[in-house]
Parts: sequence; C-alpha cells; structure tokens
Amino acid sequence: MQPSPQCPATNIYPPFALSALGVGLSLVVAALALPAPVQAQQPMPIRDSVQGLLLLDFAAAPLGQSLNALAQQAGVQILYAGTLTAGKHAPAVQGHYSVAGALRLLLADSGLVASARDARTFIVTQQEDGTVQALDTVTVRGAVSAVTEGSRSYTTGSTRSATKLDLSIRETPQSISVVTRQQMDDQNMRSLTDAVVATPGISLYGSGPRRLGFYARGFSIENVMTDGVPTAYSISLGAGLVADPDLSMYDHVEVVRGATGLMQGAGNPSASINLVRKRPTAERQVRLAIDAGSWDNYRAETDLSGRLNESGSVRGRAVAAYRNSGDFRDYVKHEYSTLYAIGEADLSSDTTLSAGFSWQNNRNDDSWGGLAAADSTGRDLGLSRSTYLGNDWEYWNQKTSGVFADLEHRLDNGWALRMAATATQSTLDYLGTYLYRNETTGGINQSRSGGYVYKVRQHSYDAYASGPFELLGRSHELVAGLSSRRARTNTEGGSGGTVAENIDVENWDWRSIPRPETAITYTADNKREQNSLYLTTRLSLSEPLTMILGGRLDWYDYDDVQKGTGYKVTRNLTKYAGLVYDLDARHSVYASYTDIFQPQGNYDVDGNLLDPVIGKNYEIGVKGEYFGGRLNASAALYRIEQERLAMLLADQAACPTYPTSSCYAASGLVRSQGIDLEVQGALISSLELSAGYTWSDREYRKDANPSRIGQRYATYLPEHQFKLGVLYHLNDRWRVGGSMAWQSRIYEKEGDYDFVQKAYMVMNLMAGWRAAKSLEVQVNVNNLFDKTYYTGIQGSSYPNQVYGAPRNVMLTARYGF
Repeated sequence: MQPSPQCPATNIYPPFALSALGVGLSLVVAALALPAPVQAQQPMPIRDSVQGLLLLDFAAAPLGQSLNALAQQAGVQILYAGTLTAGKHAPAVQGHYSVAGALRLLLADSGLVASARDARTFIVTQQEDGTVQALDTVTVRGAVSAVTEGSRSYTTGSTRSATKLDLSIRETPQSISVVTRQQMDDQNMRSLTDAVVATPGISLYGSGPRRLGFYARGFSIENVMTDGVPTAYSISLGAGLVADPDLSMYDHVEVVRGATGLMQGAGNPSASINLVRKRPTAERQVRLAIDAGSWDNYRAETDLSGRLNESGSVRGRAVAAYRNSGDFRDYVKHEYSTLYAIGEADLSSDTTLSAGFSWQNNRNDDSWGGLAAADSTGRDLGLSRSTYLGNDWEYWNQKTSGVFADLEHRLDNGWALRMAATATQSTLDYLGTYLYRNETTGGINQSRSGGYVYKVRQHSYDAYASGPFELLGRSHELVAGLSSRRARTNTEGGSGGTVAENIDVENWDWRSIPRPETAITYTADNKREQNSLYLTTRLSLSEPLTMILGGRLDWYDYDDVQKGTGYKVTRNLTKYAGLVYDLDARHSVYASYTDIFQPQGNYDVDGNLLDPVIGKNYEIGVKGEYFGGRLNASAALYRIEQERLAMLLADQAACPTYPTSSCYAASGLVRSQGIDLEVQGALISSLELSAGYTWSDREYRKDANPSRIGQRYATYLPEHQFKLGVLYHLNDRWRVGGSMAWQSRIYEKEGDYDFVQKAYMVMNLMAGWRAAKSLEVQVNVNNLFDKTYYTGIQGSSYPNQVYGAPRNVMLTARYGF
C-alpha cells in the first residue's frame, strides 16, 4: 500500500480507547461526587424573604396549573399530591410578589397551606393538620423550567423527546443532550448545524459545501422533530434539500441518541433531534440583535413578544432575521431571511390554542461539489482554504415555509389532550458542478451536476392523551396517541456533460466558463405516507423503581407515482422498554431497549419485498441530578445492531428479474457500540458547563463482501469525540467563556490509498459585557488557533472535500427590554 496522504491538521493521534474512557469517566465521577445542597431536616414556615420579588401575570386557572407556572418562573420546586388540587382553581395574580406571597394568594380559600423545606423546595398540605401528603401523584418539576430562555442555564428541567412523557433527564432511560437558548447565544449559534457541532455524540459530515449531513453512533439522522412532531430533513440528496433551520425561532434543541422509533417511526438507530419553538410571553418583551463579523458577515434580528389583550389571555410573538455575508472561499456569498410568528389564546382556563407560521429563504452563490484533496498518486494538494473550484453562475437556493397549530385541553384529574398539525413546503433550486478524476490523464475534470428544482410538501399530524392513573395502590402515567405523516417530492431538471477538462486546481478562474444551457431531461414524483398508533406507560413498581414500556404500530407506504411502482410495510411493531432505579435522591441507574425500522425497496429471488431493516439499541447507564436539576451528569454504555440490511446475492442465477434488476437477501448486519459521558448545567451559580465524550466502535458483522466482515464501518466518521462549552460570570456585567471540539482520525479507502484527516481540535472564545441595563455587547473568536481541517473527506475519483472555516471574529450587540 502506498503512503497515505495526510490532510493538513494538527498532529494529534487518537488515544487508546481505555485511556480516553478513563479520562471521560473521571469527568463524570467528579461531577457525581459534587455535594448536594444542604437541606433543612424539617419544614419551616414560609417567610417573604425566602425569595426576591417576581413580576407575575397569572390568569385564573386550575390550581395545579398555576402552581406549575409559579415553580417554573421562580426556579423552585413545589411538591404536592394530585388529589389535593383536583377540582380546585386559583385566582388571577398580577404584580410583584415573593414566592411566599404568591403561594398564599394562589392557595387562598383552597383549604391548603404551603411550607418551605428549604429555600427552593415548598410542600403543599392540608390546612387542618399540616401533615405532608404522599407525593406519589404529581410532582411539579419546576426547579429548572422546560423553557430555557432567560434561565441562564445549560440544561433543561424536563423533556418529552424520548417517550412523550414529561420526564427529567435523570428519569429518562436514554442518553439526552440539550442545547439551550443561553448556550446558543453564548456561542453565537445561528443554525441547526451550529447546534449539532456543539452537541456531544453528533458528527457533521460534509459531502459538498451545502450538503452537510448529521450522524450519531455511526448512522445518519434523517428526521427532525419540531415540538415533538417529526418531519423528514434528509430526502433525495441525503442532505441539503431542506433549509438549515434558523435558531432565532427556537428556545432550545433536544437530542436523544440511539434508536428513537417510538417517537419517529421509520428511520435509523442514530438519534432524534427535537427543535422546541419559542412561545409567546405574558410580559412585553423586545429583543434586538446586530452582528458584524469576518468576511463581511452582517446579521440583524428582531424578537417581539407579549400579551395582545388586557387580560393576557391572547399572546403573540414575532421573530425576523436577515443575514448577508461573504465567505472564506472566493466568490461565495450568502443571503438568509427568516420570519416566524406564533399566537396563543386561552379559550378557557383549561384550553389553549396555538398557531403560527415560519418562512426561510436561504440563497447561496455556491457550488454543488467541493475540493480535490489529493492527486492521482495520493499526493496532498494542499489547496488554500479560499479555493473555489466552481463557477460564477452556480447557486444553491433553499426555501422552506410552514404553518402549524396545536390545541391543548387540561382536565382537573391531571390528564391532558393535545392535537398538533404542521404543513411545510421546501424547495431547492440549484445549478452546479462537481469534480471527477479523469482516468486517462489523471487530471481533474469539472462536470455539470445539473440544474434541478426539488419540491417537497409534508403534512404531519399528531394527537395524544396523557395523564396519571391508579393501579394496585400506586400512581402511574400513560400516553396514548396516533399520528400521520405524508410527504410528496417532485423533481425536474437535467444534468450531464463535462464543463472543463484537466483544470488547474491551483489557478482556477471561476469566471472563465460561460453558463451552459439547462434542459429538463429528468422528472420524478414520489409519495411517502406513514400512519401510526402508539402507547407509552410509566409504571411505579416500587418507591425507587420505575418501568417505562412503549409500543408503536406503523403502516408505511412508498409510491413512485411516475413509474407506477412502490412498496409497503404493514403493522410494523416498534418496541420500547426501560427500567430506572433511584439509588438515592440524586442518582439513578437505568437499562433500556429501543428499536426503529427502515423500509427497503429490494426484492429476493421469490419476488418478495425484503423485510424492513431493524435497528436495535441496548443501553445501560447511570445519571445524576444536582442543585434542584440545575446540573445533570450521565454515563452510558450502548450497543446497536442494524440487521436485515440488503445484501446483493453473489449468484443471480435464480433471480427471475436479472439482469434488469438484481435480487437481494435481508441478511447484512452492522454493529456499533460505545460509551457516552456527559455533564451539562451549573457547577456553581456563576459557571455553566456542557461537556461530553463519545467513543463509538463500528464494524461489519455480516456482508455480501466477506473481506468486509470485522472491518470498521463508516470510517469517514470519528471513533472518539470530545466537546466542551463553558460560561463564567465574573460579575453582573462581565462574562467569559468558550468552547472546543476534538475528534479522532477519519479516513476513506480508495485503491491503494487511505485518504486521511488526522485528529484535530477547534477552540473558540467569547467575552460579554453588559454596558447598560438593556444593552449587551459580545465578541466571539472562532477557530482561535486557525486549524486547517476538512469537515468530511471522500476519495479521489469524485472528490468533494469541504474545509472548516478559518479563524474568524463576530461582534454582537443585543438590546432588550
């Protein structure tokens, strides 16, 4: 084998697995060893000095709902038995109050009183005898709100992304990461791709400058949920069709790693990404932000929110963002526009209706393909990061618009009914070229990938009921629902033809080639439909032990309208099982099994459609929750087996459709196993942290090519990753922080060569200054040490390497009141 060409990067070799695991485990063990906050032994009387004054604006509502709202806004825990508040209502509360004063008003004439266990924990009891009731029906998880905006936190109080049950991170038997609004602002994240780069265990792989894919545990992420409702994110081109979501519309991003079929239906055993929208606020809120940075990168954002009537029963929020920028590559330019609006109306004290729309228009003067990293001999070309091997007539324009609505009705017995619907349309209009190796001369040719227009229309519907129930003297939780998803993709365009031969990649003139004529020579029309029924329950088996069981039935239908072909999957059963055992008030251990299916359109020798690919995820772990949920830590071991992969039969003699089409067997198997370590939240009141280490070992277990068995799978993805984000408040006016991402070596084999990207680390720094009560200035320096690296690598036959951005600076001013 010839020497491997090495991409220019820092010369860091991947550590041995055991050493890396030891470092990561030490990080988590250190976090788990943090002392718990001191708690009083007995409940103490409430005093107005326990908390500072809060600006409250609560409408009259069921008592439990009002207590929950108070807990979330104040950042405290309020504990009570569900039977105590059933059928009781709280009056409207408006003005400045302490937590103690607000509780007295909410509990007036209810026959209930509150006592403080400590400064952040309150217990509601019967007034007659003051005894503490059993807290086995409802616990308000209010120490950290599920809404992260304004919390200054790097974690969240609860999530529904794994099971639709409202659980804390510790109560969920899967690996979960959260990118909060505070972390987005600190690291100046503007798109979902930015958030993915910062999320532990998620890899970004670029097969072209506009075609960036997300991967977890060795498998691609195909679906993205918004407020728990899934839509397809990766269609036809693998990535790049749907506009990269602008984070100005979202409160936070939740990522559940592993198989997530219970929430999504069809997909890969990689991860689910849930974008949680910003919601209207009862108080008036105005936020303005302006960015100015390297390569003429300018951006402006406006965020307006508040009540729309005097009582606050109708609320609204509107967000607008605009960006115009150059790029570190020659010629390339970007223009992004975003609009988002949402309205909420309390139809009654128990019913809330929300509706809104979003619109994104991303225009890029950019090419379809990337760069060549090496010549035909394997020699690294060492091209400048500013190199652009496209033409001045290429573009990649994406537009995504959507409308959504949800209706929630809350019952006095703790049950709730929710219906949600979304409709989106995404359009990709592009004209571009890509590079390929001239096998005769060894040079690089430029070919026209074509001019195409892709249109995807998606409709997603979801309805479920959730609430507590009693069985065998214990309280449990249940979710039952149904969902439906429809997507139709229309394509038209044309491609083909070499634009330029044996181009000089070091002195390419992107103005030298005239724009070719594009004729429509290809059209396609396909439909996907998925209908589902699902059921999840959380059973309290004993005081420290809970079990989560779930199941989902899916009917999947793919139809190639133009060709008149398709395939179906009928009543596929997705299974979910998890056990969580509380070691004490702060720690728990868990074990879980989850799976997911992926339909496939290949046939066997008998003419039968192959069974769906099944991804099975086995996971065990330990989790810790500290300071009332403000800090979460976890360590997990997992194994994923993706089985029934289509294998091309070596002998096609028995295949009745050969050579028109080949026959396959559903017998391929890929295994991925590894470890996830993570800490997220506040180590101390002035220090927020997000840190995670991931080790992922992947190999072929069964394959049509015997030489692959035992070999590493997906070598273009790193085996080791470590990501860190930190923010420290020096005082009320100054804060500093930074982030870093390290990954191990990746490579692609082609013939006698390994195309290698060595291990590398990228570090970013930030500093923020509160110049006045309503004005904040922030500076971010990205890629501080100006590391040169590729976000993805491919072989020399069809090179599409994409450089990561060089060192750059962004100055941000935020004004709000």
